[in-house]
Amino acid sequence: MLNTRYIRTIRWQVGLSVDYIGLIPVIVESIKEQQQQIEELQALVSQLTDKNILRSSAQTKEATGIISINTEKAILYQNAPNPFSHETHIQFYIPDNINTASLNIYNMEGKQLMQIPITQRGESSHLISAHHFSAGIYLYALITDGIIVDTKRMVLTK
Repeated sequence: MLNTRYIRTIRWQVGLSVDYIGLIPVIVESIKEQQQQIEELQALVSQLTDKNILRSSAQTKEATGIISINTEKAILYQNAPNPFSHETHIQFYIPDNINTASLNIYNMEGKQLMQIPITQRGESSHLISAHHFSAGIYLYALITDGIIVDTKRMVLTK
C-alpha cells in the first residue's frame, strides 16, 4: 500500500490536491440548509396553489355555471404574522354551500377562549388582537356546519 502522506505531498507540490475528507462536513451542512429552504418553498407553493386554485375555480364557476370541487371545501390558512405580539390575521375560505361557520380559539389545555361567528362567504380574514390573551401558544379551529375543518397553532409573544 502506498504511503498516503507521500501522495498528499506529491499532489500539493503539483497543485492538484483537494482535501475531500475535509469537505464532507461543509457539504453536509449545505445540504441541510438546502433541504430547509426546499421545505419552506414547498409550504409557500402549497399555500399559493390553494389560493390560485380557489380564485380560478371561482372564475370558472362564474363563466360556466359549473361548481368546481375545490370551491366546495372550506380552508383555514396559517395566521400571519406568527409569532405575533400585537395583532395577527387569520385567513380562511368559506364556500357558499356552508350554513354556519365559526373560528374558535383554544388554549393548550383545550379550553375554548373565544368563538367568532363567520357570516361572510368566500375568502376572508379576521384580525386577532393580542390584548385579548396573555403570552403563550394557542390553537384556532375553523368549524363549518358543526365539523372541524382544520386546526392551526399561533404563538403570542409580549
